[in-house]
Amino acid sequence: GLVSLITEKVLGNDGPKCTAVLANAQGGLELLPFRQYGTHWLKVQDAAGNELFRWPSEDAAQEIYTQTAAWWRLINPAWIDPADQAHRPKEKGGKEPRDVGVDATNDRVRRAREFSESIATTFAKSTFASYGVGTDNPAWGEIVWKVVRGDPATAGSPMHWRLISDNGDGTVVVKVSDHQPLTLKTQPPKEAGDGTVPTRRSAAKVEATVKFEQSGYDHQGSYDTTEVKDSTLHSIIKIASGYDPTWWAKPNYKENK
Repeated sequence: GLVSLITEKVLGNDGPKCTAVLANAQGGLELLPFRQYGTHWLKVQDAAGNELFRWPSEDAAQEIYTQTAAWWRLINPAWIDPADQAHRPKEKGGKEPRDVGVDATNDRVRRAREFSESIATTFAKSTFASYGVGTDNPAWGEIVWKVVRGDPATAGSPMHWRLISDNGDGTVVVKVSDHQPLTLKTQPPKEAGDGTVPTRRSAAKVEATVKFEQSGYDHQGSYDTTEVKDSTLHSIIKIASGYDPTWWAKPNYKENK
């Protein structure tokens, strides 16, 4: 649809285009899964679906997002600065190393992690949440790299595989210990959600007074559905009717939590 087309035009519809935007956008990186999301959501499987390895064991920023040389990396350094701003003079659109490049992106990731952890348990006393729980718009609660060519049985640990190529669209080729390359592809999303936010790993963790669990819509089209509009209006009315009017009368009033 039109919305999807516009989204692709802005964020990019493949690795190079998306990286050029998000690697340089603090706000976008703050949407990455961090500690509250949990562990072991990035997995490697053989052709039969047997698990070979998984990340992160603790810190996704350290184990995935800033691992720019690893084959399972999030960010390809070559895609961060397609305009080569790091090597242009300032008068021609150039930027300082602190603003563009691998180090700048890694610094943004670390700040994004700090921000995420600082608000991890920050919920208003009266919080109403609505989110998708359907399977008609599955989300990537976990990301799976599956071996689709080659035999990983004698390939050693995936931690020691070395990247040969990345097509920027979900397929990589790696070099392994027995010198036979393996080809891996990311698998389609399978978890309940709204096509963007997975229920189990993310949405359901919201600490809310009331939760509206709904289905039948995708993330960007949620407010076009009657159920979401109704639950939103209900939530606004309940919050407004239950709020302490003292808040309006005293500018410096602080809510007792």
